Amino acid sequence: MNFLNATSNKKTFVDFWHNPADIPYGTPLSSTQLDATASVQGTFAYTPPAGTVLDVGMHTLTTTFTPTDTADYNTVQSTASINVQNPGLEIIKKASPLTYEDVGQIITYTYTVKNVGNVDIKKPITVTNDKFSTITIPNSNILSKGSSVTKTHTYKITQADIDKRSVTNLAYATVHSMDLQ
Repeated sequence: MNFLNATSNKKTFVDFWHNPADIPYGTPLSSTQLDATASVQGTFAYTPPAGTVLDVGMHTLTTTFTPTDTADYNTVQSTASINVQNPGLEIIKKASPLTYEDVGQIITYTYTVKNVGNVDIKKPITVTNDKFSTITIPNSNILSKGSSVTKTHTYKITQADIDKRSVTNLAYATVHSMDLQ
């Protein structure tokens, strides 16, 4: 679209730029987000520029379009908004019983994984524990913001555990792919 500027004989070009889709935190801005278009020749300068990693939350992107034909067209600015999402998981691990005495005794671990981010997460979610590799937490539907899922797993006490007088293990939760909603 072009229209005449009331203060000069130059045309003011209106460029087209729609708000880009939400992106997960850590995604650098690229031509996917910085994709304004124009029907006249010229260049776009973006603020912030391509390659920038934005903080979590809403941001305003700005482009300045400078037409090649500056004799007939004015330079214009346009803005778009983008939301940077923050997927995040928190894991709580509980053991029962807390003490053991015999080889072969079973300890049941309960893992509760909570979505602490600002975006719903499609499952499946896995818990990796250095004592017994990984377990998959049920993967129906979506893990909504603030929601949690729970899974249990058992561990059998070994002679090495008895000799060390403790069982120490580390666990963490991951999403197979960051499918965000």
